[in-house]
Amino acid sequence: MGIDSRVVETVTNHRGGHRKGIAGRYNHVMYEKQVKQALEAWAQTVRNVADGVEPSTNVIPVAFGKQSA
Repeated sequence: MGIDSRVVETVTNHRGGHRKGIAGRYNHVMYEKQVKQALEAWAQTVRNVADGVEPSTNVIPVAFGKQSA
């Protein structure tokens, strides 16, 4: 979705990456605007899935199970 990993860590309250160790001690940025944008984008994605709207992505579905040759 193109969301910065620091914003994802903030949204999920994950203590890794930029919030771990000495960097986490001094990094008190809340990323409020970015968090709001990320959550709005995620909400739209969930609405699209619920409404059956096909995502605009280049991801190709992978078929699992036995494949015939």
